[in-house]
Amino acid sequence: MIKRPLGTVCLLIILFLFLKVELFQKEEQEIVFDTKELYMTGTVHKKDLVSKGKGEVLYLKDVVLYGETHKEKKVERIICYLSPASSSAEVGSHILIQGKPETFDRATNPGQFDRKFYYQISGVSFRLSQANILAKSIEYDELKESLYRLRCRLALQMDACLPAEDAAIMKAILLGAKSDMEEETKDLYQRSGIGHILAISGLHISLLGIGTLKVLKRTGLPMGAAHFLAAVLMFLYGLMTGFSVSMLRAVIMFLLHMGAKLVGRTYDMLTGAAVAAVLILLEQPLYLYYGGFVFSFGCVIGIALVMPTLTKTQNPLPIVLQRLLSGVVMAVISYPMYLWFYYQFPPYSIVLNLLVIPLMSFLMAAGLILLLMSIIFAKGAFLPANVVSGILWIYRELCRICDQLPGHVYTPGRPRLWQVLIYVFILLFVVLIGNRKKKNFPLKWKWGMVFGGILILSIPFRSEPELTFLDVGQGDCIYIKSQTGKTYLIDGGSTSASSVGEYRIIPFLKYKGASDMEAIIVTHPDEDHINGVLEVLEKGKLEGIYVKYLIMPEIEETLKNTAYKELEQTAKDAAVKVRYIRAGEMLLDGEMTLECLNPKPGAAYQEANEYSTVLLLKCGKLSALLTGDAEGEGEKVLLQALKDHVSAEQITVLKAAHHGSKNSTSEELLEYLKPQLTVISCGKDNVYGHPHEETLQRLKAVGSYILTTPEEGAITVRWKDEIKVESFLKQSK
Repeated sequence: MIKRPLGTVCLLIILFLFLKVELFQKEEQEIVFDTKELYMTGTVHKKDLVSKGKGEVLYLKDVVLYGETHKEKKVERIICYLSPASSSAEVGSHILIQGKPETFDRATNPGQFDRKFYYQISGVSFRLSQANILAKSIEYDELKESLYRLRCRLALQMDACLPAEDAAIMKAILLGAKSDMEEETKDLYQRSGIGHILAISGLHISLLGIGTLKVLKRTGLPMGAAHFLAAVLMFLYGLMTGFSVSMLRAVIMFLLHMGAKLVGRTYDMLTGAAVAAVLILLEQPLYLYYGGFVFSFGCVIGIALVMPTLTKTQNPLPIVLQRLLSGVVMAVISYPMYLWFYYQFPPYSIVLNLLVIPLMSFLMAAGLILLLMSIIFAKGAFLPANVVSGILWIYRELCRICDQLPGHVYTPGRPRLWQVLIYVFILLFVVLIGNRKKKNFPLKWKWGMVFGGILILSIPFRSEPELTFLDVGQGDCIYIKSQTGKTYLIDGGSTSASSVGEYRIIPFLKYKGASDMEAIIVTHPDEDHINGVLEVLEKGKLEGIYVKYLIMPEIEETLKNTAYKELEQTAKDAAVKVRYIRAGEMLLDGEMTLECLNPKPGAAYQEANEYSTVLLLKCGKLSALLTGDAEGEGEKVLLQALKDHVSAEQITVLKAAHHGSKNSTSEELLEYLKPQLTVISCGKDNVYGHPHEETLQRLKAVGSYILTTPEEGAITVRWKDEIKVESFLKQSK
């Protein structure tokens, strides 16, 4: 960087901004709304395309709230989801709007997407749903509004010329509009490692920018005019499509490149990236923690520094081997970022991108020709439309083939920060020795160090056992990792958090690297204990989560309801072995034992809560009683089993039965157990009133320390040397 003084200055500024965020950044205060409707004024600074039949999405800035609680309170930005019946407003206009205010949820479990932090990065304080515009100014930004209308028209042309699925993908690739894309399509591309083509980024700007420049040069324009016009067109394109962070980086670097050509200076990629990073971070330093920012700049820096070092050979390689080697280097560059943000890596993406990226130039060219033809000669649009559909078909089939291959995703979990730093230092060291002029280090030595770094990054160094009570809202989900490294899940469901398996449980398992689960134990088939388990069984293999056994309570045939049988069938369809457990049986895993205390054969159970599986976990210094929803007859059986086999002083942690309901965790049981810690899993402000005040008083009476998932988020107990309890929400503040 000594030869790049501007780059060095930018690097120092980035370091200063990082330290400023780490040392002085305060958590954004959440706005509390005590009204169902809110009135406010603000300026429309951006609009988004939405699915058919839905209202527009407006982004307001310089917002002023009105009401008894919020008298002219000012916030930076908000998102407004207009009702279909609402009138629209032009970009740049000042509006009066009314709607239902909603805050963003923060992550309460490891691995869970933090929606609150995501929007905090964008400067968005909250959202307004079912919004209606009551008044708007006459003045607006004519340029931005014209670009938005052009974007809408182009989107309609895509819809008219292509099948719905293909049109949605092309609108994402060319127009930055993802609202019509199916989640299944996004997930398919992401799992295969080609999700980057769905977001306008450096690849798109390079193809469009360089292509535009070539066309302008062929028109006979002077060189300076061609470069200037190409820069202007790319800036307008970015303005039209919304300037995502990856696109903003690419456009800034393209503008710097064109500017260098105009003034007769040499363009340097690293300096360009450093300047772009500073310009973006000065606006919002929190982008340092945003995956899109890290991926975008990480790949550019890697291409500039690492790629030449690891592809430099004494003798030229055949073109196929050159491209394959380049693909492997890109995997080396992106590997730590994949593990940090997604907790897994798609190994087949190395080969897949070699096929996908070369076709992108043809796909984008065909898409642009399609848009042009649909406007000036609609009948001629069928040819580029067929090219587009053909290439997208190839993409889909390649992704589906990868999904069927063994090991289509590798899930070691999120590495520790020190592992990532060592990996980065190894890459930097390889770059330094690779650029030495006096001594040329053999390529195999450099790759040997890189593979050593990959090994360090991939090994799960945290081997201590743990017991985690996930926050799944109104429901239950418990994760256990034994000293041998085997993992278990006890229940997984919720009646308050939608798609709890997809959005909370599976991301948590990925984060932990729990890709090969020994067993999922279901205590009983109530919805708040199994709907997430069903999602894990149905989607787990595609997401890189494999389950060996599903263990269910052994009960009379007459007690097996529809949900019980559905679980059995879903497991069989997923090739998961089904086993059954009853009182007196035990799971052994190294020093850890899981003893079943309920259900007992022959007991007079009347409903599912009563036959709920109760497990006593013992491992080292820890003992934990995991009660499911046991109550009534089930609790009687449990108490008798405890008196027969277990001494009271052994119970360290109690999972309160039935979310802390009034009719569970009786005084007699607590007087016998006297648990040191009681964990209650329930939903925040749930309609059932859990945990019940009487239950809390009974727990306090025996001196038990109480933790609840609504207040703490995920609660983790570790016990390798001494017993430690961690709260996700309080730890992450």
